[in-house]
Amino acid sequence: MFLRSAIAAFSMYSRIPMPRIVWNERTTRYLLCWFPAVGLAISAAQFFLLALLRWSDTGAVLKGVLLAALPLLITGGIHLDGFLDTVDARTSCAPWAKKLEILKDPHIGAFAAIYCGIYLLLSAGAWSEAGLRAMRIMVYVFPLERAMSGFLALKLPDARAGGSLAQLKDSAPRKYTKALLLIEAAVCVVGVLSVEWKLGLAGLCAMAIVTIYYRHMAMRDFGGVTGDLAGWYLQVSELAVLLTLVIATKIV
Repeated sequence: MFLRSAIAAFSMYSRIPMPRIVWNERTTRYLLCWFPAVGLAISAAQFFLLALLRWSDTGAVLKGVLLAALPLLITGGIHLDGFLDTVDARTSCAPWAKKLEILKDPHIGAFAAIYCGIYLLLSAGAWSEAGLRAMRIMVYVFPLERAMSGFLALKLPDARAGGSLAQLKDSAPRKYTKALLLIEAAVCVVGVLSVEWKLGLAGLCAMAIVTIYYRHMAMRDFGGVTGDLAGWYLQVSELAVLLTLVIATKIV
């Protein structure tokens, strides 16, 4: 059952080929426990790509574009889709019910398109400046943000009953899953600080700020969390930490 949950996690949150399984509550029971493992796979691919680009002496612009694109290719853009839906909903300035309807709309509005362009530009620019110091820390950031995303999803109320995230929460053993996600997050935090504590602390502070704001925003604007809001959190925290690391490496 635990192994099937791992397959389900990679099948849902990545485009990495996985064996076919039957989807039911037993299959997804421990899915959130494996969510950080998806982040670890992304960070491993990022590290390998960065090493290859440095070895081939690839230019900064192409390096930034490739490193920004790789996580989106691995995840299939599922979290970026949530980011864009959340932008559309929040910029509508509508009541809760209307914002939740906008989250379910498969189309994107003008603001989502604008913010998508801004996000990709910032991401590519930051990755073009990222070196091995930042990458060693980002190796732990990808699984850390997913551990925190899963924990917050279980901790906060559902904004919409019947959504995919709500269904995962219903099938999960909450106390066990929250405890395991916190342990995984703690391991990642130790990993970040062990690489280079001053630089790592700067990155962790950036993630903490995003996490506090995310909780406040989710409760204020939507009354809880959804899968789209979790996607917003992952994309924003990833970019915030990366930008912080790139700037901090010039100072520390």
